[in-house]
Amino acid sequence: MLNVEKLIVMEGNIHVLVCKLEQLFPQTFFDSMEAVQYRWMYPFERFLHSLKNKVKNKARVDASICEAYLLEETSTTRIPHNVDSGEGSSSTPPISIFNYLRRPGGKVITYFLDHVDLEDATAHLYILLNCEHVEPYLDIYIEFIRELNPTTLGVEIDSDISSTFPTWFKQYVLNSENNIQDSLLVNLAWGPKRKVESWPMYIINGYKFHTIV
Repeated sequence: MLNVEKLIVMEGNIHVLVCKLEQLFPQTFFDSMEAVQYRWMYPFERFLHSLKNKVKNKARVDASICEAYLLEETSTTRIPHNVDSGEGSSSTPPISIFNYLRRPGGKVITYFLDHVDLEDATAHLYILLNCEHVEPYLDIYIEFIRELNPTTLGVEIDSDISSTFPTWFKQYVLNSENNIQDSLLVNLAWGPKRKVESWPMYIINGYKFHTIV
């Protein structure tokens, strides 16, 4: 049974209790329609406020909010370009230079390289200079050049590497006296196959390349 006297006392203490509660809770805890600072509003109320601001056609409130929300989402969502969706090579033994994520694009074209084709020599040199398996032999070749001519400059060494290193590497690896039995090095020494495949577009390491055949 309610005690009227206690209710009167509680009514007199309401303003004191509210003041104490306001020290712990924001004002919207007591009245969500009360005009308070923006930072005190609950996240959901702020979200509703942003949705209401998107309304341009008051006759179609729901559709107007949906259209504005979808437009904002599609315009602010960043779709990464040149995504490497392929997978690295899983062949054994692996060649590190071919184990990058990549994705070709367009129609593949198959053709044959000439024995004296500059493209063949350039591709072979690029693979040798960027393959970690060949780095020890590149150091041996540089030491070999310095022994022949101790005064050789760095520019001259780079020129010799570009012109003669693939041939020297092939002779060195295939020489039975060096006892190199690694099939990977032997395949690298022989150079690329004459039958190659080319795509008009190739994406690797986040970059898109357009090829010309």
